[in-house]
Amino acid sequence: MELTCRAGAENSELAQIPVSIFHNAEFLHTITLTGADSEWKTYTVDIQQPILQKHTHFKFVFSQSGMEIKEFRIIMTSSLEERIQQALSVPGGQI
Repeated sequence: MELTCRAGAENSELAQIPVSIFHNAEFLHTITLTGADSEWKTYTVDIQQPILQKHTHFKFVFSQSGMEIKEFRIIMTSSLEERIQQALSVPGGQI
């Protein structure tokens, strides 16, 4: 998963702007910007559990205002079939 964001112009340089990211009610990661982070920056968060459902839920919890989000993308880095094949190719490998 990739999230591109920056601090808004109205923030003090000393401000801390956190956002916690959850996937299907499971905590994934917290990203914290400072007020000085005024350039767009992309953060990558690895989703360990495969997304198997037709519908999935991402929740962003902002502790305070002041963050601008430009883009949120989910990128498939490997398929479940590839993971199974990798596990079975290792001697004694299990799924």
